[in-house]
This record gives sequence, C-alpha cells and structure tokens, in this order.
Amino acid sequence: MEGQSLCELKSQNNSKKFSKETTSLILFHSLVALKAIHKAGIAHGDVTIMNLGVSKSVGKGRIIFFDFGCSIPLNPVSARRDVSSLLMVTSLVSVENKSLNDCRDEFENNPGTTVEMLIEMVSEETMFDPESPFDWEQLD
Repeated sequence: MEGQSLCELKSQNNSKKFSKETTSLILFHSLVALKAIHKAGIAHGDVTIMNLGVSKSVGKGRIIFFDFGCSIPLNPVSARRDVSSLLMVTSLVSVENKSLNDCRDEFENNPGTTVEMLIEMVSEETMFDPESPFDWEQLD
C-alpha cells in the first residue's frame, strides 16, 4: 500500500513536532488501527516512525501500519511491546499533551491497561474530534 510515514510527514513539516491536536489524532487513530491488528491475532513487532503513517488510498486522515515483516502471533508480551512502541513513536513526532502523558502513565503503571482503555482515554479528551484534520492536511 502506498503512503507516507510519520517520518516523511514530519520532514515536510520542517522537522517540527506536530501540534497537540494532531498528537491526539495520531494517538487515537494509531490505537484504533493497532486494536484491529491485534484482534486479527497479530503483533506488528516493529512499530517505528517509518512504519506508521497515512495511506494515499484509504480514507482521508486515517493512520495505518506499514511493513509487517517482523510481525508475530499476538501474545501479552508482544501486545504490550506494540503499545509501548506506539506511545514512544507518538512522542517522537508530536508535542506532548495531556492525553499522551495520561496514556503513557496509565500504560506504564497498570499492567492490565488495554488498547480499548487507551482509546477511551483519548476519546474523553475535552473537545476531541476524531474527524479533525491532521497538521499535514491543513497545509494542502
């Protein structure tokens, strides 16, 4: 599938971190995509700034995962590794915000934290709209 990684999108943004609003969007849509991958019984295994991005053919503004070459069958350890990596990638490309900090704190301090719980945490953010444009969509 053809698309652009978060690394490429960040470089188009003069390597500046994305806004707090886009941080929440990346986090929400990445977690939704990861939930679907995990539901299929797969752990991505290589969640990086190069393997997370936006497809040119899927709907506007949705995050997808690229390169499943390191994927493995899902188990509790591989699932947590994927989520941990996703939180790290989000913090690498985006300005830290309350949702990211809260999700990271919950995930690190509660081994029972699920992807669903993190999605709910982001959804409950004041004024959060999952259909809002990402920073790179506002440049078009």
